[in-house]
Amino acid sequence: MNTLEKLRFENASNELRNAVEEGEAIPFDGMANAKAYSDLCREWEEVRQLYRLFDWNYWQYKNGLCLGYDGSIAEKITASEFDAISIAVNGYVANLISAGRNLADYMDSVLKGETGKGSGSYSRYKKETVRKYEKEQAYYFLYELRNYVQHGQTIVSTYSDGSKVYACFDLGQLSEPMHFSAKEKVKKSIVDWSCRIEDHGGQTKLSLGNYIEEYNCEIRDLYLSFVDAIKPRMVSVSRSFFKMVDNRPSLICKSPTGDAFVFYIEGDTVHIINGIQRRIAGAAVSEMAKTVRADRKKAKEALREWRRFLARVRP
Repeated sequence: MNTLEKLRFENASNELRNAVEEGEAIPFDGMANAKAYSDLCREWEEVRQLYRLFDWNYWQYKNGLCLGYDGSIAEKITASEFDAISIAVNGYVANLISAGRNLADYMDSVLKGETGKGSGSYSRYKKETVRKYEKEQAYYFLYELRNYVQHGQTIVSTYSDGSKVYACFDLGQLSEPMHFSAKEKVKKSIVDWSCRIEDHGGQTKLSLGNYIEEYNCEIRDLYLSFVDAIKPRMVSVSRSFFKMVDNRPSLICKSPTGDAFVFYIEGDTVHIINGIQRRIAGAAVSEMAKTVRADRKKAKEALREWRRFLARVRP
């Protein structure tokens, strides 16, 4: 995490204690601005870290699994190798979809807390999350599969045709989990999807690769929506905070590492806000949006490849 460090004052370095003792604390009338900026920066960084964790898990899945467009994950193998591959694919996928849902849920919580449940920013963002849940099948399905994972279920099925090993989401197995009861809406969705597939003479198996790539696109798109939604709040909070700091340069202290910091005292606790020289404001948000747009573009290209393949093999 690395967004908060708590320690007893006497356990801090001599240099840091001297900097605080000789420095000027933020006065009471500026503490609200300081707290708002500190909390928002921490939330911003934690969301960023959760996004990078999702991205890391995605590439672990991509590089570790080497899934073919036909759903194959290995050539003909022994029984023990088959078991090992089954465990690996479930590990990759469980970690990925869990990281995606953790990010989605945390972004919702941060935006609601920072802007208010009734704000325009949160309302627009919430509308987008609801649309994805109700209209985007892959997002809805994998978002709910995280509950399966939390309750001890392996969610990816593997099977062999004698020459290759394949991985998929088997709706038949997912419709009857052990020692866990899925939501009624999820149960009904699985039954409906199964019926539609069977009506066309297909097997009730969903493409692991295609669904993961769709989910990847939706999560990155949601993060971009969050970045756009939080920007006005970030600009407003940082502007108020740095106006106070710029008007009172005597508040700025130097840490032993050379970082600039300010601090305020609340009861017996000294709150230090580090990295004042690296302002998290509108420019930082815009730079993050640029990065995520590039990530989303790559995700869409990967999804298009899967869809082109599926279009070729679909009868």
